[in-house]
Amino acid sequence: MYVVRLTKLDVSGVDVKIPYTLHAGNALFVLGTMFTYLKPETYTVLREQFKSQMTEYRVAPSMGGLDTCYNFTGLTRMSMPSITLWFEGWAYIVPGMEQMMYFGRRGDIFSVGCLAFAAASDLPPGITAVIGTLLQERTEVVYDVHGGKMGFSHKQCW
Repeated sequence: MYVVRLTKLDVSGVDVKIPYTLHAGNALFVLGTMFTYLKPETYTVLREQFKSQMTEYRVAPSMGGLDTCYNFTGLTRMSMPSITLWFEGWAYIVPGMEQMMYFGRRGDIFSVGCLAFAAASDLPPGITAVIGTLLQERTEVVYDVHGGKMGFSHKQCW
């Protein structure tokens, strides 16, 4: 478990338009939680921005507590908006499609998939986000314990 300050979110380069004081705060990196959880106010704006860029895809019912789902069955290609999580010191994570989406059939992106982010109103005091294991997959995390910094590198590990 590691805590780092989350400063900004964007969807395909478009800032998630919420007051800085609502989403800037500590993000908790955990290994026991699969999905990424945000304060409800932050999640709602992120979800709406994401949905506005996904209008060409069929909406699917919620799955496993995830409420932004799409049916990609029968498609042979698709384009997904990117989500960037910015942290203090200009470190950032841009999760790949399989890290920001949860697919009903793991590894099959042409099935039903849901945005792997959700709202959580019960976050611990001072925590604005819980970064789950799915988002951390294929991301090398570098800790500078003495300098109090953290960095990320996207890896293609199998």
